[in-house]
Amino acid sequence: LLLNLPRELREKIIKQVLVAPCEPPQPKDLRKDTRRILPKSSSGAWQAFNRVFFERLPIPFVSLLLVNRQIHAETKEIINQTSQKPNYLLDFIFFRDCTLWPTWLSVPSIRTNVGTIYAQFRIFNVPDEILTESPSFSMYRPGNGSPPPVVWLFYHPLVGILRHGPSGEGPGLMVEKLVLDFLPSTDSGVLPLGPSGRNRDFFGRYEDVDESSSESVLAAEHLAHFVRSELVHLLYLSYHTMDYGKILYERIGEIEIMVDGKLDWTLGLSKMFNELPFGDPFGTISRKERKAAFLEWHRQTTDARSTAFPCGE
Repeated sequence: LLLNLPRELREKIIKQVLVAPCEPPQPKDLRKDTRRILPKSSSGAWQAFNRVFFERLPIPFVSLLLVNRQIHAETKEIINQTSQKPNYLLDFIFFRDCTLWPTWLSVPSIRTNVGTIYAQFRIFNVPDEILTESPSFSMYRPGNGSPPPVVWLFYHPLVGILRHGPSGEGPGLMVEKLVLDFLPSTDSGVLPLGPSGRNRDFFGRYEDVDESSSESVLAAEHLAHFVRSELVHLLYLSYHTMDYGKILYERIGEIEIMVDGKLDWTLGLSKMFNELPFGDPFGTISRKERKAAFLEWHRQTTDARSTAFPCGE
């Protein structure tokens, strides 16, 4: 039937399919045997990589390429004709067993330079059918110079996407804007999100949270504050974080953090990058070589950012 339509109308349909987002999955529909775990080498995360469940076929438009040869060719032609940077839409489910389930909702085309990646985070109680062993308190306890494993839980998909794109196996991405939007939970009884001590939730230890908000909003606020705090820590590029945080400057123009669609913070990476102090980074090389290594990295990253994000520099 599709092939019987005029070419112009068929192209309009294909373009609409390419940009139309998929519906985000519901917890009851998730299954581990339809997901995969990407190795820690994809991101450099030390821990918790085995608690992130990626899709096996993560790119929505692939189904168009499988219809037949003609639709495959026409779809590829439309994708290749588009000069504008594509925007991606990504959904994360965070379960209280400390697992993440990312799902790509819209990937109009595979490009190395993209406009905006909008990533929404939804918080749920975990269904018994997909329960991963309950995290012990060690998931939230920092190691010797290492953050708690729960930090790696969020680091793993973020850096994996920057390095390998939506497929987890392709080229990396240069992202003009990364938007992280933390949505109020639709489940009851989601607090505390993590272990509690001294009457404080691990995720709820931030002073500027309005604790009079509803439980669903508080859950989103707590997670947003946690992720923002860890991102800022990475972006400072200390002795311990240089090797892990520098990719954020190399690949992202700016980061916006929202709660329920309302902008709470903007991390202006261009300004932060230009004001980076030279401390004592690059701890994996000899001390006498560190300053030269930092300055060379800064020069190369400045050139890359100027090319990828000319309006933000």
